[in-house]
Amino acid sequence: MFCLALGPLTTTSCAEDRLSQTTSGAAAGPEPIIVEATPYGRVPGGVLGAFGDRLTIDAAFTLRSSHPSFGGLSGLWIDDAADVAIMVNDGGQRLRARLLHDEAGRLIGFEDWSVTSLNRSPGDGLGPEWSDSESLSGDGQGHLIVAYEGMHRLRRWSIDDLDGIPEPLVLPEGLGGASNSGIEALSSLPGGRLFAIAERVGAWGGEGLMGWVIDGDRADDLIYVPAAGFAPAGAGRLDDHIYVVERSFSLLGGFRNRIATLSTNDVRPGAKLWGQELAAFQWGLLGENFEGIAARRGADGAAKLYLLTDDNFSFLQKTLLIQISLNDSGLPFSTAAGDEKS
Repeated sequence: MFCLALGPLTTTSCAEDRLSQTTSGAAAGPEPIIVEATPYGRVPGGVLGAFGDRLTIDAAFTLRSSHPSFGGLSGLWIDDAADVAIMVNDGGQRLRARLLHDEAGRLIGFEDWSVTSLNRSPGDGLGPEWSDSESLSGDGQGHLIVAYEGMHRLRRWSIDDLDGIPEPLVLPEGLGGASNSGIEALSSLPGGRLFAIAERVGAWGGEGLMGWVIDGDRADDLIYVPAAGFAPAGAGRLDDHIYVVERSFSLLGGFRNRIATLSTNDVRPGAKLWGQELAAFQWGLLGENFEGIAARRGADGAAKLYLLTDDNFSFLQKTLLIQISLNDSGLPFSTAAGDEKS
């Protein structure tokens, strides 16, 4: 979560009052909601940033709803078989929508929106500090995993029983006590493993941020080095590529974002990772609080990235969902340095 507020950050969020209205009690089953999807008209020439020869914007939508639970969307996962997007928000809720594409694979709209509260594991408490579902990933083994900020934890649901009680997963060491600096980026790795990056937890050695390879009951350290002034906000995987969306904010410059890519072969315990930049964009073009990212193969065979913004339940921000095609599928990789930590 990125909280745009006049006062200091707390362990809850700048939308605390709103979240507290939507997170009490157990899940009552999906509730249909109405979401208006309006084509976003401020795309600069349909091409993204300084590396526009690699990435092309296929579609961009502004999403709005009067439902009190709509907003704060922080994590995104797409079920390829069903063409369904699953999202989680800062209020501990799961949103679902069917994606509509044309014959060329371009996103043209949405239908069948619904929302429901995420069920908790036994022992999980109530209140905003327990409800900030911040990142979302499949594991390639039939499960969805949600990482929470505030009271840090990882929870796993069966894709076939998303309204069931989740299973706790091992929590990496180093996150510290309750805070707004938990696991912000989460993606799958081959073999059912997970790749996680903390938003603002500095790594040992003084450079970069803490990351982990999570494999069963093990969470082994690594280092992720974002661009200067940026922090990871989301991650998604397609084949042997991991795509990381990074975010920066200043009062004068607003939001800046970049998309970087890693090879899964480089993501290993003890590694030090730098993403190869694919594009950079900022406020006035598409600069918003992008936090969710999912990757899939389109009907035309191209890699498709779907990016989602978190509006923090604030009228000052927008909820955007954009679809991007990756034009260059043969990207070279040089993303890791150093040997495994002794």
